[in-house]
Amino acid sequence: MEFVIFRSSIGKTGKDERYLRYTSECGIPYGAYHYVMAGTAEDARKEARWFVEYANYARQKPLFYIADIEYKAQDAKTTEPVCIAFLEELRKLGCEKIGLYINRKYKYCGKSPELCDIIWIPHWGKNDGNIPEDKYKPKYYNDLWQYTSEGHLKGIDETVDLDLINGDKPLEYFIEGWTPPTYKLGDAVLRNGFRGPDVKELQDRLNNVLGTKLDADGAFGQKTEEALKQFQKKNNLPETGVYDKQTHNVLIGEGGKSQYTTRHSVNVRTGDGTDFEKITNLPKNTLLDVVMNGEQKPVVSANGWYAVYIMDKIGWLSGTYVKEGAST
Repeated sequence: MEFVIFRSSIGKTGKDERYLRYTSECGIPYGAYHYVMAGTAEDARKEARWFVEYANYARQKPLFYIADIEYKAQDAKTTEPVCIAFLEELRKLGCEKIGLYINRKYKYCGKSPELCDIIWIPHWGKNDGNIPEDKYKPKYYNDLWQYTSEGHLKGIDETVDLDLINGDKPLEYFIEGWTPPTYKLGDAVLRNGFRGPDVKELQDRLNNVLGTKLDADGAFGQKTEEALKQFQKKNNLPETGVYDKQTHNVLIGEGGKSQYTTRHSVNVRTGDGTDFEKITNLPKNTLLDVVMNGEQKPVVSANGWYAVYIMDKIGWLSGTYVKEGAST
């Protein structure tokens, strides 16, 4: 098996609860796909935004992003606008390799394949787990041919979908940019659903500093998240339950590198002004992870707003509410 494609999400806000666990345990390249339920272009764009947000929660971002088009809301009138809107939004969000998983709806997809880097078509033939005869190949051009849903792989108890590279793109195209995952604590953002040796180290450290009795099994679950929030609260960090760079620096004693805190309760926004969407609210004396430039000085906009790392994103808050130094 050279690479795998995981389902990450469904509809406007649905998650495949296995996605974070599978990707955190996966030692080979992977892409992600989203089950599209949209019947309008507007809803398709909303789903695309959710897809990218959740897919990128993985230990490493997927190498490519695929829209699964087979839901009943996609019909002769809606399929093309839904596909185009979804693909355009993926591109707008910076996804470099995008595509469609489509078969029965293909006749309705219009010009949307022209926006694709990857066409993935299921056509199972006898669907007995074996590669079918050539007569069962899809009639439409495809880069990936899913030839069965009854496949078997060593180490996996349940049946799986199996695919062949079937177009003019070599294997290297699909796995380009992949680097083997590392499991050193601090190398990756960790969240509920992840597994690995770094999660185990986190659990051990939380037990040591908090006196908790987490089962250090390497599985980031609800109890680990609650303990992490407890640690974050104790250290005036945003109580996200996500093990990010800021929390890591404090946990291992490097928190003094960027000592900026909030003067008062303040909203963090997606841009440097009150017209931008609110990300979260931080209470007074919250330790901030300020974005630094090449000269190790805070990144501050022309109107005095500070850029900060928050919940795995970059947010902005007014410099009026920022003070240099630890909380008092």
